[in-house]
Amino acid sequence: MASFVKASSPAKLILMGEHFVVHNSHAISTALDIHVDGIIIDDGGGYIEIEYLDHTERYDLSIDNIITRFINFLCKEYGVDRKPTLKIKYNFPVSAGLGSSASFATVATKLFHKMYTGEDPSKHVIYRFGSIFEKSVHGNPSGIDLSTVVEGGVILFKRGVGVKDRMESLNLGDTNIVVVDSGVKRSTGKLVSHVTYNLNSLPDRIREGLIDVVDSVVNHAWSSIRRGDIKSFSEAVKSNHYLLKYIGVYNKWLDRIVDDLIELGASAAKVTGAGGGGCVYGLVDKTLVMDVKRYFADRGYRVYTPKIYF
Repeated sequence: MASFVKASSPAKLILMGEHFVVHNSHAISTALDIHVDGIIIDDGGGYIEIEYLDHTERYDLSIDNIITRFINFLCKEYGVDRKPTLKIKYNFPVSAGLGSSASFATVATKLFHKMYTGEDPSKHVIYRFGSIFEKSVHGNPSGIDLSTVVEGGVILFKRGVGVKDRMESLNLGDTNIVVVDSGVKRSTGKLVSHVTYNLNSLPDRIREGLIDVVDSVVNHAWSSIRRGDIKSFSEAVKSNHYLLKYIGVYNKWLDRIVDDLIELGASAAKVTGAGGGGCVYGLVDKTLVMDVKRYFADRGYRVYTPKIYF
């Protein structure tokens, strides 16, 4: 077997339907060509080093935390007695709505499977192990993050069913996706619980009606993407934005970014992922992208114009 193995996994961006997907609405998500990179070294080092955008953390595998528990779980599954060294590098912000935990679980599974079997893991293996880590992080995840990073491309997802449809690219013409990181960290699990509490506080008829409306908007958006109708897709994104505001996903920092994107010429903008912080994306004409990036970069934000990973 090789003495070291490398692997990577993409980030994800939920375009439509976050939060409501937990309550059986459809959602649309895409894999992005910004990655988590990893290397595993069969040297008995017994530690994991994680390089984030702004700092690095290192954990001996003898200590107990959510990360080392998963790595030790993989060691047990693959019959590893001599604990390896793992080095993980994030090329995108974590706890920001870009699927950092799903990407980590995926790349760790790829590393262990390739190192100790000599083969690339099947999707079934990644789903099996990845879902264990996702549940430990988020409690009751819908599964959309893991499905997006495993399948790649753009997916239409429904909880309990999985990927219902998939495209390898977004047919957005001259429109680009611009992602702005608010820099505000938050816990996805806590925010999902908060939103679930808000929804459950509504009368049954209103809550169920709201979920049905979101489901209709998401399916309309998918049809719009399929036929390349950018105007219709933008209107659906706007609708999803206001529905998310209604259930308490936004705060003043996210509102400011959305407002700025619209003022700078975006046809639509909304939070992606759990909200409360993290990232916002806008649909921006290619002629405006550089000005939009410069505006946010000058104000200290991290800005991305990713392509679709498939």
